[in-house]
Amino acid sequence: MVVGALVVALAMAGVVLWGAAVIGVAQYAEDTCFDDLGGRTEYGAFRTAADVWPPSYECRLLGNDVEPVVVQHRGVALARFGAIVVFPVAYAVAATLGIVFWHRRGRR
Repeated sequence: MVVGALVVALAMAGVVLWGAAVIGVAQYAEDTCFDDLGGRTEYGAFRTAADVWPPSYECRLLGNDVEPVVVQHRGVALARFGAIVVFPVAYAVAATLGIVFWHRRGRR
C-alpha cells in the first residue's frame, strides 16, 4: 500500500518536473532566436527547425528582399534532447532504484 502511494507520488512529481523542463527549454529556444534577430534590422521574423536525433536546432531568419539566414544552436539542441529524452529515462531509473532499495530496506 505504501509502495503504491510512493510510486504514484514519484510519477506525479516526475511529470511536473518533466513538463517544467520542456517548457523552460522551449522558452529559452525562442528567446535565442529573438536574440539572433536583435542586431539585424533587415530581418523581422524567424522560423525554427529542430530534430531530437541527431540533436539539432536552427533559427531561420526571414526578411523582405534579403536571403534567409540560418543560425545553428548546438547548445539548445542538446538541452532539448536532455529535457525530452534523457531526463524522463534517468528519472524513471532513479525512481525505480530508489523504490527497490527503500522496499528492501523496509523488509529487514
